[in-house]
Parts: sequence; C-alpha cells; structure tokens
Amino acid sequence: MRYNFIIFSLVLLLNSAMSLASSQQELLPLEASPEEDFWAEFLESGQAFKEKKCQQKGMYFRCISGYEPSYFGYVGRDKKHLDGSHLEFKVSLKYPLWGSLVDLGDENTIDERSQAVYFAYTGQYDFYFGSRYSAPVISRQQNPGIFYKYEYETRQSGYKSFSVGYFHESNGQEIDDERVFDNKVADILDSICREESHESCFSDGFNQQRANAMATDYLSRGWDYLAASTKYTLMHRRDLFGRRIAVQTDFYFTAKAYFNWQGLGAVKGREENIAWLKGIDHPGDNVYDYRTFQLTVNRKLDYQGCADIANNDCHGGNGDKNWLDYLADNTEWSLTLSSGNKLNNISYRLEFVHHFAGLFPLKLTYFNGYGENISTYQSKSHYWMIGIDLW
Repeated sequence: MRYNFIIFSLVLLLNSAMSLASSQQELLPLEASPEEDFWAEFLESGQAFKEKKCQQKGMYFRCISGYEPSYFGYVGRDKKHLDGSHLEFKVSLKYPLWGSLVDLGDENTIDERSQAVYFAYTGQYDFYFGSRYSAPVISRQQNPGIFYKYEYETRQSGYKSFSVGYFHESNGQEIDDERVFDNKVADILDSICREESHESCFSDGFNQQRANAMATDYLSRGWDYLAASTKYTLMHRRDLFGRRIAVQTDFYFTAKAYFNWQGLGAVKGREENIAWLKGIDHPGDNVYDYRTFQLTVNRKLDYQGCADIANNDCHGGNGDKNWLDYLADNTEWSLTLSSGNKLNNISYRLEFVHHFAGLFPLKLTYFNGYGENISTYQSKSHYWMIGIDLW
C-alpha cells in the first residue's frame, strides 16, 4: 500500500540522518563551542542508550526488541462458529531511530532516564490449517508507526513511561466494491462445495453464511491515528507462607484519536463503514466507537526483587526455595479492557503465562468483545487460545 511505503521511507531517512550524525563525532575540535558541546553530549547520551538497550555495543540492528505482546497459538471456537478454529501468529517489534540515556542512580539506587524515537511494526496472521479449503493464511493486522517514548527505571512505585506516536492500521486487504465482494463469496462457496458431494450444497443456508463470513476477511479496512500511552507501576510486598514476596502490578493506559485520512493524508477518509455490507457494518458507527481507550493490568510476583523495593523490610522467612519461588519467577497474568470513546462497546481479554521449568512459555487467553478482527470490528465474538508466548 502507498501509505506503508511512505512510513518506511521516513524510517530510512531518519535512520540515515542519525548514522550521519554519529559519524561526525570524531570531527569535533579540541576546543568546542557551547553548541558543539551540546552535540557532543547529545551523541554521548545516544551511545549510552545503545550500550544499555542493545545486545552489542554500537550495533543498532541488535536494538530490535519486542513492542506489544507476541505469540503463536491455536484459537478454538464453538463448532457452529462461522470463522472456525485456526492457528494465529502475532509479531510486534520496535526499533530505535534515536535514543538518549542518563543514569542518575548510585550504588544503592536504580534511577535511569531514557528517551527515544522508535519505529514499530505489529502484524497478525491467521492460518486456517484443516478448517478451510486450501488452508489460507489471512492477514489480520498491519500496524506500522513512529512514536516517541520517555521512560525511567526504578524499583519504586510511580509512572514509568509516557509515549505518543502516529500509526497506520489496516488489515492489508483490497476488496472495497460490492460486485467484487459478491464474486468472492461465490468463489468461496464453490470451494466449500468441492468437498461435499450432495447437490444441495450451494443452496444450503449454513454454507452460504460460511462463504459470506469468509469473504469478509478480504474487505479492505484502514485508518491513521494518534496514540498516547502511559505506564504506572505499583510495587509492594506481601507475606505468603513465611515468605516476603514482591508484588509488581503494571497499569498501561492508551487513548487513540483517529484522523479522517490514511497514509499521512495520501488517502482521504477512513475505511471503517461499508454501506452495502448488510448485517455486519452498523450505519452511523465509527472505529472510535469501538477502539478508543484501552487499559491493561499486568501482575506478577518476584521473591528475589523484594529487597530492591524502596522502604520495604524484606527480612524474615527461611532461606530455602520452595514452590512459591518457582511460581513467582515463572508466572504472570493480565487483564485488558477496551472501549469506544463514550466508554461503550466494552471488550475484555484475560491472559495467563507460565514458563514450565523456567523455559517453555505456555500462554492461555480468553477474549470476549468487539474488534477481534479489523475486517469485522463492529461484530461481537469470543474465543479461547492456547499457545506459546514469544515476548
């Protein structure tokens, strides 16, 4: 799509500019002016950011890291559900175009402040192995963007980060015409009936509904939006079975404002409501009626981290490890609530992750609400998933 090309071009230009700036560091004169001192400190803080955030000094490629939770799993549904069970893969990455880090801590206190401009990409794909003819892979979400993030790392309760960015979201599909959609329905119905021998297959109401539902996967949806997010962490201790356990609860809140264009204005309007799509799109509804606010609560235990929490007495309890330590080191859960701009059309997602033997990251998910897929974001659905948590 044109708008994806524009965003990727901006990323390359910004990254080239930062590389050029880094190459100028050795050219600073011995007696630098105040302006040159500023740029020297600027480049030095950028180097500190790379050394802290990257896997290897001086290599921005190794600065690629996870953005949103990513996973690979099996999505299960009721047998009567038109969409059917499938495999689902979601990958979300971010890459720093520029970063700056300052360490204000000491030997006893962790206090690192950083700010950076990131390029992010999130993609989601469904693989209908065994549940659809020819086992297609369907693009569900294509979500590139650029955002600024300020964050600091401490072991005290409080706000941990703030970010604001510009994003494009679409499903990567192309059908925006009723005639083309009807042809797609006919093609899918023909594929369904290839596997069935009875002559009434084409007139069967359930098969027609299935074909229509599958065809909606190829509807083109897309919009640009501005997103602002913040993270607040609450750290405290609890006494459990003679143990002093650190409890870390992270609150993530995101608000979105949608533009009436796509691709930085290259395409006018949002692909959000299709007048001829009867029974799926609701006349008068918009994407912000379903996808404006999001709150995620993530909680985990940490026995070893208790002593690092400020002003907490973590003495007491025996020093032998038990099942609680194993549970604390390998388990976390989260609840995500999302709604429209009037706090309407509530959706929720429950997630549980456990690392068996500290290695295998099992992920369990239950979703109930709107916006499971962008193509049918106005429809309510529910499903469960079992899979592997990637990050």
